[in-house]
Amino acid sequence: MPAGDVVEAVTAEFGGGGGGSAAFAQAGGMSADPDEVAAYLRESRAR
Repeated sequence: MPAGDVVEAVTAEFGGGGGGSAAFAQAGGMSADPDEVAAYLRESRAR
């Protein structure tokens, strides 16, 4: 999955903003618990 798509999915779920290319992306402005974000990413990857 392209890095920019991952950032867009995470910020859509937790707020904030960001984006990037297929190889590199970054996000900011989120106030989410890092453990919740990690759990979301693990669950998303399993799908």
